[in-house]
Amino acid sequence: MTARRRGGEPPSRATAWVFDGLHAYNPAGHLRGMSLEQAGNWAATSYRQQVRNAEGKGRISTLTVIPAYDDTKIRTPGLKVARRAGKLYRTLWEKAIAARPRWVLITSFNEWHEGSEIEPSLEQGRAYLDATKLFAARFKSTSYVPGKSAVPPLDPAIVTALRGKLKGVTVAVLPGAGSTAYFWLRSTLKLPVQLLSWEDVAAGKLTPQRFKIVLCAGDERYRRTVKTDGDVDAAIQKYLASNGCLVAAPWRPWPFFYDEPGKAVQNSAKFGLTIRQGWERPPAGSKPVFVKAAAGMANTPNRIAFPAAGDLRWRKFVRGGHKRYVPLIRLRDGETILGDAAVYAEPATGGRVLWISALLGDLSETELLLADVFDVLSRYLTQD
Repeated sequence: MTARRRGGEPPSRATAWVFDGLHAYNPAGHLRGMSLEQAGNWAATSYRQQVRNAEGKGRISTLTVIPAYDDTKIRTPGLKVARRAGKLYRTLWEKAIAARPRWVLITSFNEWHEGSEIEPSLEQGRAYLDATKLFAARFKSTSYVPGKSAVPPLDPAIVTALRGKLKGVTVAVLPGAGSTAYFWLRSTLKLPVQLLSWEDVAAGKLTPQRFKIVLCAGDERYRRTVKTDGDVDAAIQKYLASNGCLVAAPWRPWPFFYDEPGKAVQNSAKFGLTIRQGWERPPAGSKPVFVKAAAGMANTPNRIAFPAAGDLRWRKFVRGGHKRYVPLIRLRDGETILGDAAVYAEPATGGRVLWISALLGDLSETELLLADVFDVLSRYLTQD
């Protein structure tokens, strides 16, 4: 099976836990508005990361190149990425070959209505077919060597030790789970998990006696009401007030932000998740880096590079009246602290929360970091 994303966003590292290969259908969303130089820089960093995401789990790495894109004649307002006299196509091919994937896909041969065709035409003649022949030959003449991660794999002994510390812990999983943390808990740590529906939550099946941890590993939307207004909110709040533990490790930046109709309700703070707005993309000239903020996280590198591609929205966690607040990972730009990316906290209203930013779920260092933050969590869970 192959996972693909139709938009410009490349498949996440979490996807590699499920599928045999990964590819993005069309990178036009990222290339929109970029100069040729910017497009080349984006492709160089994004393509390398996409290859690492796939091959880090032994999956088939696949990169996508396009000649251009223009659907403004069939959609409003539409999306347009200029051909630049064939230079964009050549640039993307060059960056793709340099990233050394297993496959290269071309979008597309004859989608005239979206302006991404390489089929011979009156305007372009055979220029794109000739370029394809040239670059395909170059690509196929390059021997494929599976990439090696610069980050050492997690020692199985560490996993075994952590599994022992969390013995007897059963995890309830809220709907929509798809982050690396979810797959790691199931496949590597092998904790017993139970997938709950929102009906289960509203019906009171979420209790600390049954589930020591409840995991939120989805996107930004959730179901707030099943039968009576806000019954899901009330059930999660009751769970925390009864000394439950909410682990929020989403694959989108701000969980509990939208309700089921898509209205922005921003209810994360109800559950001790004091999240604040950051940025949509790193500001020009910034050099953000994740740094450790707590002792005892032996597996996590002192500094972790900010992701080069994907959903780069930054949402920071801040102290908000918690009885205990332990920053684990922070985002910095030089000497400026931009906020907390991983935190253990105890809300004043009761219970425990563990926050892991979505930005930390798509990195080569993610599994090392997860081992450390769950080790921290295990220490506080044993204090009951």
